[in-house]
Amino acid sequence: MQWTREQYEAYERRNAQARAIKARNLRLSSPQPEPDVRNEPLVKEEAARPDTRRRVSVTSYRVRLCDPDNLCVKPFVDALRYSGVIVDDTTEDIQLTVNQFKVKTRREERTVIEVI
Repeated sequence: MQWTREQYEAYERRNAQARAIKARNLRLSSPQPEPDVRNEPLVKEEAARPDTRRRVSVTSYRVRLCDPDNLCVKPFVDALRYSGVIVDDTTEDIQLTVNQFKVKTRREERTVIEVI
């Protein structure tokens, strides 16, 4: 398709206006700072904690039970470690229990994480 000079200039004016509006909107909206993401606990560890071993229990309630090796709890335990709820996820620091129970409806499905 061949454009005439008038069509092309009209097209450029519309694009220039759209770019100006977009630039103005970007200037008006305050940018949100990026979160500082690190793989370390949010809470500082205390120097001497007498009882650091925690019991972590992950219980899954499902309509269809998973194979025992497919019920992955690693993301939950890592989230507890990163947030400072547990010191570390080694066997010296936590006692991990994983359970699953059958429920009748999808509305009853849930995952319960307990730290004792």
